[in-house]
This record gives sequence, C-alpha cells and structure tokens, in this order.
Amino acid sequence: MQAFRHWTTAQKAEYLMAKCLALLPVNWTSDIGAYLGNKEAQKAIKAKRLWIDRLRKNLEHLCDIQDAEERERHLIAFISRIGRIYAEFMVQQKIIKKNQIEISGGEILDSIDKPVIVVSCHLSNWELIGHVAALLQRPCCDLYLPPDNPVREHLALKARHKWPIPLELVPTSPSCMRQISKALSNGSNSVLFIDEMRDGYVSAPSLGRNIPYAGNRWFAARLAIKHELDILPAYILPNGKGHYRAIVEPLIQPSTFEGSKEEKAKKIADKLDETINSWVSENLEHWYWLPYYEPQRGFPAVKK
Repeated sequence: MQAFRHWTTAQKAEYLMAKCLALLPVNWTSDIGAYLGNKEAQKAIKAKRLWIDRLRKNLEHLCDIQDAEERERHLIAFISRIGRIYAEFMVQQKIIKKNQIEISGGEILDSIDKPVIVVSCHLSNWELIGHVAALLQRPCCDLYLPPDNPVREHLALKARHKWPIPLELVPTSPSCMRQISKALSNGSNSVLFIDEMRDGYVSAPSLGRNIPYAGNRWFAARLAIKHELDILPAYILPNGKGHYRAIVEPLIQPSTFEGSKEEKAKKIADKLDETINSWVSENLEHWYWLPYYEPQRGFPAVKK
C-alpha cells in the first residue's frame, strides 16, 4: 500500500490498531472504540478545542441540556459513541453476519424493482447504510467527500468495498454528477449522504436555518428529476451495544410533484430537508456533525 509510506507515525499506529480491532469480536471492538473515544474526549477538553466548545453550545441550545455537569456527561458520552463507531468500521460485515442490524421497512425494499437514489445522513453507524443498498441487489454508485484524515478515508473506503454488490466509489469533484448520471443510466442505484459538511458549513438539515438549494440534497433532487427515479430515504439508529436498526421510509416519487423541472426539483429538495430534519432533530446526540454545526455560519462563497 503506497499511501502507507507517506503517513505520519501516528497515522500508521492508528491504522495498525484498526487492523488489530478487525480481528476481535464485535463487542470487544466496540467497547475498545468507546474507551478510546472517552480518552480523546478528556484530551480535547483539556486542550480546549474549538469543536468541544461548539459541542457544548449545541448540547445546551439544540438538545436543551441546561445543567453544566449533565452537559459535560453528555459531551463525553457523545465522543465515546463516535469512538465506538470508528472502531466498528472494522467489523461491519461481522455486525451484518451476526444479524445485529434490524431492518424496519423491509417491505418497501421488497417493492423496488428499478434503480433508486438512496439518501441518508450521518446518524449513528451511518456506514451500515451499505447493508440497505446491498439488499436492493443492484450495482451501486456511492458519492463521498474524502475526509482530512487519510487513515479514516482508507478504512471507510475499505469497509464500503466489502458491500456484497458491485460498487463504484466517486469522490466529490466537478465531474461527479456526470459519473453518477452515467451509472444511473446504466441501471445502478446511487447512495448520497445529504448532510455533508464542506468548508465548515453543514449543508443540511436546515434546523431552522434558511438554506440554499445546494449540496448533495439539491444534487439528489436534480438527479431524480433528470432520470425520473424515485428517492429512497433510509437512516441508521442504535439498537443496543453493537446492534443497529436501519429505518427505511416510503419512496419520494418525482411523479407526484407538479411544475417545471426546476420547480419539481426544489419541491423534492424541500421534502428531503423536511425528512432529515425530523431524523436529526429527534436524534441530535447521535448526529456526527453536532460538534461542527454552527447555526450562524453562512453558506460558503463559490471559489472562482
């Protein structure tokens, strides 16, 4: 692996630890991840990281946790959960093989007989949305935004490549819509996480903000109109330690919207925002972007 040569010593150590975690039972890996997350929380609090301050503010204002001591307990628990999820990247197929993921809405999956656009968001162990995509038994095109940490990018992509379906991974780029359009035209499904963060701005859900028609939410809506494809909303929630539930919701069908193509795309984008608003607002402490979400931050200017 050529990339390994260019990693720092700390990154190599993180990678080797992840490889070791992959050899352990799911619960052991999950618990070790939570322990490491707890340690990271203590270090970040001591170092007074900016994202820790944002997390405190969001726990207070969005989650309505007013007591400072209780808020600190929730903060540490949140980061421990993130550590658990990162560790579980290494054992996702074990989670699936051990039937530790339950499907709610399986009858919707059974009714689908043509390509769809699967939309999701970063709730709980979001990478398990690949199991939902695999149950559709169709090749899939997955758009992703490469993270800053090359080790986590490598591990996440490796986990996705284990989905038991033909998979095309498409990094965000000026040509990504063309690549995904081609895949959809050839009969593949697509997976889009529509709450992505770029340049410090979390694009969706609105959570009371006035958000533009932009980002993956707008991308999904335009693809649905262009290819006349239904959108399948689905997300992941915890269901006990090392256990999860995939919630599959009814299809969003472009044929049910009226107006010009632009008007229909906007109505679909509004429906998508309404959908993930309910997911995230009801499960804020399981939303990955909670430490990074800034309600007052404006949409980033387009770089020329």
